[in-house]
Formats: sequence, structure tokens, C-alpha cells
Amino acid sequence: MIMIEILGHVLMPVAGGIGSILILKGTAKVGRGSVALSAFCLILASFHFSFGFVDVLFYSLFLVNAVTDAYTGEVYNVPLFLLAPVSLLMFYGKGSYIAALFLILLPIYRKSKKLQYYFGEGDLWMLLFISMAYGRSVFYALVYASLLGLCYSLLHRKKEVYFVPFLYLGLLMANLSELNKLFAFN
Repeated sequence: MIMIEILGHVLMPVAGGIGSILILKGTAKVGRGSVALSAFCLILASFHFSFGFVDVLFYSLFLVNAVTDAYTGEVYNVPLFLLAPVSLLMFYGKGSYIAALFLILLPIYRKSKKLQYYFGEGDLWMLLFISMAYGRSVFYALVYASLLGLCYSLLHRKKEVYFVPFLYLGLLMANLSELNKLFAFN
């Protein structure tokens, strides 16, 4: 039983990395080393934070979206649609109703051209799924992702950055209770 769990912790992130490479095949030049490093970091994080099977599945699907957004600026439908039932399963397990906030934002987003210019719809869907799966951790992830994105844009002198990769890292950082204590989030 333990061997199956260990295999799941390793195979799902690897499958997420391979899936993102396959989705981007022919669309963008993908740095396989960076994808492999991302999958390896997820494997280490899953053991360090003692993620369960559903958590590893969520993060692996999130990894696909983070990689595709980093290379093309798009969140593709297939991994996004696969993430929906996993988020729903986690939502029913934890009962986080913060997701209602992001559900309300979807129609507002669709009506506002200004919001559509500054904020991608894939970002909003990812925030919705994070809020369904992890509740108030979405706010921690959002703060960390914003700080990381800001640092990245300042260092690389870019006015626009794709946000889902930073959101992915922010969600991983939200699991660090020591970091949350440093910012007085707990």
C-alpha cells in the first residue's frame, strides 16, 4: 500500500510534466529541463508536505496549466476541465465557501472589457479551483504569487507576466506555515 502511494507521488507529477510537453508540442519551444525541474520540485513538495492522493493529483494538473501558461500565455481546456472535478471533490471534503466569491467574479469578468484586458480568464478559473480545494489558502497563494510576479517583472523589466506559474508557486508557498507566520497570516 505504501509503495502504491509513493508511486502516485512520483508518477502523477511526471505525468503532469509530460502532459504539458505533449500539449505544447508544435505550439511552443518547451524547455524540458525546466519542466522536469518543476515536476521534481512537486515530487519533493508532495513528500515534504505529506500531500494525499487528491492533493498530488490537483497539483499535477495545476502543473500542466502553469507550464502551458508560462510558455504560451494560455491555459488549455483539457487540463482545466480535468481540474474541475478534482476541485469539486476537495470542496465537498472541506466545505470551503470562499469559492462563492470567485463564482461571483466570473460574470463580472465577462462583462468588463477592462478586467479582461488586465486579467486572463484562465487565472480566474485557477483561483476558483484553488478556493474550492484549499479555502482561504487562496488568499495566501494570491499574496505570494503577486509578490513573486512583481519581483520577476522588476528583475526582467517586463510590464506583463503570465500569472498562473506564479499562482502555482504561491500555492506551494502557502503550505509553509513558517512563512505564513512571518507575514502574520496564521
